[in-house]
This record gives sequence, structure tokens and C-alpha cells, in this order.
Amino acid sequence: MTARFVLDESSWNSATGENSDVLTEATDLLLERLDTARERNEVVAKHKDFIQNSLGNNVHLYSALYEPDCVVQFERDQAEQLAYAIDAAVDFDDSELNQEYHVEFGEQFRFAPGFSWAHARCSQGRQVAVLPLALEGVPRSLVPVSVRGSNAEIFFVTDECGHVGFFRRAIALENADRNMFQQLAGSAFPALEWADGVWNGLGEFSRSYLDVRSDLVRSLGGLNDHGAACFHNSLYGDQSQLSNR
Repeated sequence: MTARFVLDESSWNSATGENSDVLTEATDLLLERLDTARERNEVVAKHKDFIQNSLGNNVHLYSALYEPDCVVQFERDQAEQLAYAIDAAVDFDDSELNQEYHVEFGEQFRFAPGFSWAHARCSQGRQVAVLPLALEGVPRSLVPVSVRGSNAEIFFVTDECGHVGFFRRAIALENADRNMFQQLAGSAFPALEWADGVWNGLGEFSRSYLDVRSDLVRSLGGLNDHGAACFHNSLYGDQSQLSNR
């Protein structure tokens, strides 16, 4: 399976200046995204030197995870979860980057191999989102990124809304055919379950599949995001009305 996410080492550079509560919260958010990706069989990638590059200032990430006198500290359980999640990420092939690991976005210029790889993949038409450590100043949602003057919009995912939004956007940007739509549906609409043979119906609309695809994404997205609440409110609303009669 091809990776859809990449870990961002550059967002860890400011971790040494954060208080423990802020860092704990940001790390929990990242772990939640990594757990969700694993549950949905979404592959997460990292640069082979992610551990060495993350914290900067000659602070090795594993030192922060395990050494009590490190300037960056994690709770024991959190450290073990984070180490496991990082180890589980696959190493991406950086040969296509030609050692160009510096990226520019807004007024910032960063050494960020993960950024750079996501930029290269998106420029080739394959959508890859960045999973950052959600500290202050870290990008959220869709951000224009430049590498040597070449521009691409990269998705930065820090919560569930952005997570599913990335896959819904990928359906359009990758011009997903019916097979790809089926493959991406579990990630784009994770709250829904699919009846046997439902995907055969993609070719049975009065209009062509491509003509209805954006409507499908919008309708399925609404059902995924609000369907359970609507059905719940409808059910208990009716019961409430009956009990008041």
C-alpha cells in the first residue's frame, strides 16, 4: 500500500521551548491521528533519519523519550506509544528529492524532508498529507508550499475533520475512478458501513459516475458527519413528543 501520510520533523524543532502541558497535548493529538491511520489501514511514512532530525539542537528524539535529564520530557506511557508509532511508520524513498530537503511556506523556510517528500508526491498527482506536531505556528489544513520555486498545496492534518477532509479532497484531485472511489471511501467516510454490492451502483446513476462524483462526496460526507446525530435526535425527539401527550 502507498503511504498517504508523512511525519513532519520540522514541527518538533520548537518542542524544546514548550511547557510540558502544551507538549503533552500536542503529542496526544499526533498519537490520535497515528492510531486512527493504523485502524483505517492508512500507511504513514517518515524519512529514514526522522529520529535524528526531529528536535534539532543536537537533541535526539529517543533521548527525549527515555532519558530523565533531557530538556524535552514525555510521560512514560506516552513515550512508549510515540516510539511504537514512529517505528511503525515506513521509510519513504528520498532518492527523487535529490537531497532537496528545504521548503518554504508563508514567510518560513525550513529543513523538512517530510514536507519535501509530500510536495514531490503531490506535484506528481498523488496526494500525501503531513502529520505535524500541532504546536503554535504549525500549519493547519491546506497550505501552499514551495520547493525551489515549484509550488504545491499540501494538507496538514491535526484532527479528524482534516483527516477525512484530506481523503475527500483526494477523490477529486486524483480524479478517482470507481475503483479508487471504493478504495478511498473507508477513509473519506469512516462512520459509514457498506452493503454488499453497493459499489456496483456507481455505474447505475442516470448520469455518469464522473458527473455525480462531487455530489456523492458531498452527500456521503453529510451522512457520515451528521447522520448518526440526525437519526438519534429524530428517534428520541419522537419519543419525547409521545411522552408529553
